[in-house]
Amino acid sequence: MKLPSLLRPIMLAGALGCGLLVPELAQLTFAVPWILFMMVWVVALQIDIKMLMPTRTHLYFILAHLALGLIPALVLHALGYHLWGNVAFFIGMTPTATAASVVMSFLGGRVPYVITAFFLDNIIISVLMIFILPVMFSGSSAHVSIGDVLLRLTWIMLLPLSLGLLMQTILPRITATLVRYKRCNFFLWISTLMILSSNAAAFCKNQDTPTETLIWVGVISGVFCAVNFLVGAWVGGREMRREMSQSLGQKNTLYTTYLALAYANPLVALGPIFYIFFHNLWNAIQLYNFEKK
Repeated sequence: MKLPSLLRPIMLAGALGCGLLVPELAQLTFAVPWILFMMVWVVALQIDIKMLMPTRTHLYFILAHLALGLIPALVLHALGYHLWGNVAFFIGMTPTATAASVVMSFLGGRVPYVITAFFLDNIIISVLMIFILPVMFSGSSAHVSIGDVLLRLTWIMLLPLSLGLLMQTILPRITATLVRYKRCNFFLWISTLMILSSNAAAFCKNQDTPTETLIWVGVISGVFCAVNFLVGAWVGGREMRREMSQSLGQKNTLYTTYLALAYANPLVALGPIFYIFFHNLWNAIQLYNFEKK
């Protein structure tokens, strides 16, 4: 494997390690919603509306996503495992990652299908979360109202997405210039990951969280990762096996990590953070097997 191929996973591991070892970075949490705004806006500048082609299978994809996001969480809550239920909820409800279409291009799949899945999933999940979060966390100590969730999700998803698409229409030259610097998004992602993981480190340190609990959060994340990719492949059938699997398995984890910090706690937020490692590991195995053929 060449150095450029290793650079991203090395930086990913470095960001996680730095965040976990320096819990003081949690003081920068106030910057996270601003960084997320910038990241979604830059992605929206690159979306080609002409490539969005919704099909009937996208409906199956959304239904599968909601089932995986809600059913395990509700079952765990009903059994009294509230911590694990919250971890399952925030992992399961995480929408498709922007990078899913990039990986699909490496795997020789239908990129427009995955781009459409990303666009639909992020909008639909964001709208539904406005109503689901207040119900799921109605008994928590955090202030969870429809208005509060609407404000947060409008800022980190709906507003930057709308702004980016609007700029493509009314300011095409400026948009083309800004897109040249799209690689900066990776460094924004790394910095946000560092801040969010430091939140988890600070929380675990202050609460004296048992190592066994951390291991179980990691196990749940790994199991959910495998289940999402496998269920996606099954729902996609022969025709859309790879595309559906990638759309359901590769997730925009910073989105729900931020929400978990706002409405649950940093320990729950570790679920989506651990998921980053597992879906990148799954992608690495997929790409290796594809290149061997």
